[in-house]
Amino acid sequence: MIQPSTNGYTCMSQASQTALAVTSNNIANVNTPGYSKESVTLEIASPFSTGAGPIGSGVTATGIARSYDNFIQAQLLNQQQNQSKSASMDQTWGQVEQVLNEAQGIGLSGPLSDFFNAWNDVATTPDSPAARTVMLQKANALARSASTIENSIVDTVNNTNTTITA
Repeated sequence: MIQPSTNGYTCMSQASQTALAVTSNNIANVNTPGYSKESVTLEIASPFSTGAGPIGSGVTATGIARSYDNFIQAQLLNQQQNQSKSASMDQTWGQVEQVLNEAQGIGLSGPLSDFFNAWNDVATTPDSPAARTVMLQKANALARSASTIENSIVDTVNNTNTTITA
């Protein structure tokens, strides 16, 4: 027996079919990441009035509700953000480490050592124009190396900020 309704099914078999479909969907998605269980809300349908008294008309499926815990959802989101932040920081520090890689002679150690050795040569022979010229060349090389490293680090930071924003 079917009674028209604005809020759901009033036929017991249709309400049961809806509940069965939702249960089937829950079973089919049990291993789907991020899926949360759904449940059907059933309510008693309005009874028919007859001369002999009211006659029941079954139940109505009034809605389907998703089951999840707001606290757990918020914790999961927070941990995903933390993991993404850590991965981004790891990538950034890896890039900075490549820029300052002393083992491959990329960092400031070599140019800085050359600069101070040139200063030592100038201090040893202060009247030598060649020693002064070499010292100026080493100072320029040190400044170029420092500028290159600075530009690389600034680019890395800007790329990281863009990634974080996205």
